[in-house]
Parts: sequence; structure tokens; C-alpha cells
Amino acid sequence: MQLTKLHSCASGKDEVTVHDVLNAYMIVTMNRNSIQISNEYFQRAYILVNYRDILHSIAPAGHVANSFVIMLTSDFSNPFSLISIAKTIRQAINKCRNEDFLMKWIPTVDLMMRQIIKDDELICVWDTNEVVINSNFKYDWSNQVDFGMINQCRFHTMTSLKSYFRIFRLNPIKNKEGHWIKDHDGAEVSFRIQKDDMKNKFLETYRKDIETNFINVE
Repeated sequence: MQLTKLHSCASGKDEVTVHDVLNAYMIVTMNRNSIQISNEYFQRAYILVNYRDILHSIAPAGHVANSFVIMLTSDFSNPFSLISIAKTIRQAINKCRNEDFLMKWIPTVDLMMRQIIKDDELICVWDTNEVVINSNFKYDWSNQVDFGMINQCRFHTMTSLKSYFRIFRLNPIKNKEGHWIKDHDGAEVSFRIQKDDMKNKFLETYRKDIETNFINVE
């Protein structure tokens, strides 16, 4: 329900997905708080996008190897606007799922990565004004491998990184009666945030948005 409401807050919501708006909300909330603390904010995002089954000759549906694009968005035209950031994210995703783009991008990146490894350098390092989005929301691992414990199996990730958003489906929880329940449309975001002021302000903003049903989000 909260994700649906958040999506409805975005003008032009038909152009973006719930997932785009969720990521945009995280960025906007971080930006509005960090600009008050350090005068810094996120200006663009790296997005990990799966390209399996888009171009069969390169990565068919059953392709086993990693098949994802690390796509850098253009600069956010308004880094404090929910819909502006959501649209920028969607534009980058749509671009990297174009067959012509993939035909040029994949061999180019292959050459660059081989050279980076040869030079003993890092492949992906993001700047302080950039955020990384790596979503696993489409994979409901706790249900796909539940060992017969339907809606009771929980999935946990082993790490979190600063300015690196990882999106997962919600784990099941026990209600007051002790019964396991699961919100199949819910999501959770794993990331690391600076302690003290930044963390406190983010949580305060998030709690207020939940209490007011995102009425002040724009």
C-alpha cells in the first residue's frame, strides 16, 4: 500500500514504475537532508540492469553468466524532485535495453574491463555525488527456495555499502498471534548511511512520510 501511494505522488507516474519512484524517493530524501548537513547531494546514479533475453544472440533467457549493464544516468535536472529523478532513472534503463545500444556497449565494455584488469585497477568506483542502484526485487528468493516452509523462509544479505542501494522483497514476519505473514508487494532497501545527524534526519523524514502517507513528498 505504501509503495502504491508513493507511486501516486509522482506526477507523470505512468512514465515511471513503482521501482523507479522508490529509488527516487531514497535519493530525494538523502539529498534534502544531506544538503543541510554537508552541502552535498547525489547528482546521478549508476544502475545495474539485467539484459538477459533482450538480445538472444548475446544473452538468451537461460544464459547462466552475469548479464547486466552498469548504466550511469545523466545528471538529475532537479536532484530534489521525486518525478524528475524517477524519469531520469527510467530513461537510463530504457536506453540500455535497446538492442542497438547493447550491440555497441557490450564489446566496448569487454575491451575496457580486460584492460582495467590487466592494469590491476578497480572496475567500478563511484564518486561522492553518485549513488548505485542494484535491485533484486524481481527475484523472490525466500519463496523460490523455501524448503517447504511457505511464507516462513527469510533471506538475508551479507553486506551493505555506503551510497549503494540494494532492493529486495520483504521477508515474512510473525504477527501478534504468532502466525507468519508476508507482504508480497512490499520492498526493503539495504544500504549504509553515515551515523548521527545524517542517519537520524533520514529516519525522522522517513517516519514522518509514513505517518502522513507521503503527503509532503513531491
